[in-house]
Parts: sequence; C-alpha cells; structure tokens
Amino acid sequence: MSKLEDLVPPLDLCKRIPEGAFAESALVWVSDYENWYVVERDVADPDIAIPAPTLEEILTDLIVFCDEPVCFWQGGWYVQASRYNGAQEEYDMTNSATAALKLWLDVNKTYKANKTNKDDKEE
Repeated sequence: MSKLEDLVPPLDLCKRIPEGAFAESALVWVSDYENWYVVERDVADPDIAIPAPTLEEILTDLIVFCDEPVCFWQGGWYVQASRYNGAQEEYDMTNSATAALKLWLDVNKTYKANKTNKDDKEE
C-alpha cells in the first residue's frame, strides 16, 4: 500500500455514508475539480470533504452494534459480525476497509429500520 487511497474504501462507497457519520475520520476524499484523492481531514475544506474512514475507524464504530467484528483474508477480505440481527458478512477482493464499510452501511441501515419499527409499535 503506497497511497492513502489504498487505506480507505472507494469514493463511490464513501459517498453513501450518512451525513454526520465518521465526522472525525482522519482522512477524507476531496476533489480538485478534475480528480478525487484522499488527504488528511485537517487540510481539507470541511464543506466539500467526504469522510474516508480507515478499517480501524469502521471496526471501532461497528463494535457499537456487533460483537467484536472479525476481519480476515481468505482469497479476499472478509468482515463478519455475528450478533446483531444474525450473522452478517461482507467481502472484497482487495481492501478490508471496503468490506468493513459495506458491513457498516448494512448494519446501520438494519439498525435504523429496526429502531423505526420499534418506535412505531410503541406509539
């Protein structure tokens, strides 16, 4: 891994992160109007920066929803969370942070849907 872009999920996946999530991530995606690239958050314009969380940041946030997530290599990166709403697993051939963010997006979507359904039943 020789570039910051190799440490984070791809831009298209990071664009799916809900507003306010990973607001303190160390890295962000920014554009110079021609290309997108990853820089440290403190040198980016916060109004146009897109969070680019590292694997460590994603797994730390997943622990809120899941038992310890497991990340392993087996012909590709797998990230697995076992407790929350049954077993959930994501896979990516090249980047463990990509697999972890896909799982994070799934878990957060499921968590919000379950919370909304529970709130509706309580009314």
